[in-house]
Amino acid sequence: MLPSKPRGNTKELYRYFTSDLFSSGLHLWRKPMARLYQFRFLPLGFFGRLIFQVLQMPSIQVLGYWKRGVLIKSKRGEHCYCIYNDTTYELLIFVQVLSLGHEAGKEYAAFNALISCVDTLIDNNMYGRRLNIFVPCSHCIELDLPNPTLFPVESCILNMIDNAGQSLICLQSSPSIPPKRRSYLDFFSRKSQYRPQENLDEKRAAKKNRVPLSKLATDLALTSFSDRLVSFDQLCMGKKIAEGGFSTVYSATLLGKTVAVKMFHSHQQQSADFLAESFRELQHEVFLINQLRHANIVELRNFCTNPLCIIFDFYDLGSLNQYLVEKKKVFTWSERLRIALDIAEGLAYLHRQDMIHRDLRSHNILINSWDVRDMQVPVAKLTDFGLAAIICGSFQGVKEYNECWTAPEVMKRSRYSHKVDIYSFGIVCWELLQIGFPFQEYHEELGAPFRSELEEKIIGGLRPTIGKNVHPAYKNLIERCWQDKPEERPDGVELVHMLRAMIEENEQAPWDDS
Repeated sequence: MLPSKPRGNTKELYRYFTSDLFSSGLHLWRKPMARLYQFRFLPLGFFGRLIFQVLQMPSIQVLGYWKRGVLIKSKRGEHCYCIYNDTTYELLIFVQVLSLGHEAGKEYAAFNALISCVDTLIDNNMYGRRLNIFVPCSHCIELDLPNPTLFPVESCILNMIDNAGQSLICLQSSPSIPPKRRSYLDFFSRKSQYRPQENLDEKRAAKKNRVPLSKLATDLALTSFSDRLVSFDQLCMGKKIAEGGFSTVYSATLLGKTVAVKMFHSHQQQSADFLAESFRELQHEVFLINQLRHANIVELRNFCTNPLCIIFDFYDLGSLNQYLVEKKKVFTWSERLRIALDIAEGLAYLHRQDMIHRDLRSHNILINSWDVRDMQVPVAKLTDFGLAAIICGSFQGVKEYNECWTAPEVMKRSRYSHKVDIYSFGIVCWELLQIGFPFQEYHEELGAPFRSELEEKIIGGLRPTIGKNVHPAYKNLIERCWQDKPEERPDGVELVHMLRAMIEENEQAPWDDS
């Protein structure tokens, strides 16, 4: 049972937020930044689940929490509040920075992490269509104005896309303008030009009072990754490599080097909602990949915001799926085991970083080399982190999935953990046997609609058939990975140990490749 009011050291700070979400006293904070979520209603248990996830956030100290709020502190000295008003259904995330001088954007680590936690909880529980999200003007807060200008998140995103995060217009800081809440949409258009106003004072205020997006929302301005932002004009685009539901991958040249460009489909549809959603996907993927440094995971190289695309190193050998389906390469056991080991190494690292992939399949595994005996050179690398997420407790639901690689608990919309990646790994290991496409053997038996029938069968325990001549150790690994109960599946570290033992056994007495 959560306490109704904060206790201990949080009591004094709490009084600034009890009467009004934007109460007096906010001017005392340094470099303020905030995010306001306006729900039509807050689903039962939402805030409790949020606090539960916050308590598990890495590198964050929880100073106090109560029924409608939580206070956290980062190692860089920022204090971040999350306060819920159960009368107005408003959720406010507010940060104050006590120690300055950090790398640009880094001093808001707790703020960005808390926002990511809230957004993930909203996305995973299908609440995205029931709220409005605003960025309160930091300039107004610094001036202690009673009703800060509220910039809709969508407007901030379009500003970032069109103008690379240049200043937005706030009309509240001029003394001649009454201090009342105004809609920023009245002064913003897709062409990033504010409309002429009849009131001369407002025109002068609009010209004078511009607030950089980097001071409003470092996460939307991508401040922490500004060194990786490049102009699309620097790219010389090549041929299409692959295409998915949300993006298309092209080869290209950047500064004389061949790269792979993942271009979001937003450049084909210019609606504001579609652009905003695509930006969130880019922002999410850039944020996650930038934290990963491992030989078996692709690294972020650069990104563009107009059009929206992410740039990676180019792997000319292609994906594992291409070798399984198009090139029909016949794998030896040495190749199978080494590919599986590299995938397991990448997964084990990913899970140690409190992340989950959620879309592991042969299409999202790139081949870097076929020299399987050189353990210093990675053979396989994980890619496409569009559905990946930071592990904050357990999840429920996912925006998109492919039933042939997805764990049954996801299909049942039950709560799930990183063990869904282990299930998918088992399916990929089955693919490496080159028997065919997962579950294709049941197509005629199940008939149409194949997907809905297949999901029911998978939930009921159906799995692809493993050949009789498969080595018992490898067969055991696959069967353990796709167990129906997640707790019965091995973790990434155990998979690595199992596969290293298989590789050693295969080297001493080669397995039959027939």
